[in-house]
Amino acid sequence: MQSGQTDQVARDQSGLQTQPPRSGVRRTEHAGVPPDAFTAGKLRQVTAPAGSVSILALQRNSVYYVVHMTLGSYLRNARERRRERDRTYSLRQVALRIGVEPAYLSKIERDVVPPPSEGTIRRLARDLEEDPDLLLAMAGKVSSDLQAVILQRPRLFADLLRQLKDAPDHAILTVVREVRDGDW
Repeated sequence: MQSGQTDQVARDQSGLQTQPPRSGVRRTEHAGVPPDAFTAGKLRQVTAPAGSVSILALQRNSVYYVVHMTLGSYLRNARERRRERDRTYSLRQVALRIGVEPAYLSKIERDVVPPPSEGTIRRLARDLEEDPDLLLAMAGKVSSDLQAVILQRPRLFADLLRQLKDAPDHAILTVVREVRDGDW
């Protein structure tokens, strides 16, 4: 926000202050977010409705920002950030590299069409050097390799995911490390 420019701020029932959406982005301020929820200098994904992602940004003047972005606005921002450094990230050139029409990529970025297929999302992730699992989650999809794993033991994975639903990140990271390292 530029100096002298103001936004209307409303409070929802939980006491959060929200600013009106601006080009697919909504900021929510909450001073009650604990400081240890942030990793110095990095953004962190948190739970969000399908089709959007919530990212906790760093503390700025004792106010925490939660940004909600749709898949399209996230992709457009990622592509435009790259284009600032490398002119080959124009909409047309990215579309040609991933094998879609430029008009279709434009519609994806503007959220005019439903999210593309897993293959298209993976090609976008590779070209934009983004995390494919994050992009698939923003599209409300689960990657086919994870679906195959879940289908092998559906009851166990359903129970595991329900148990982990409210677990703090550090607990989930501990489980991931134990499984990855074989420390059962």
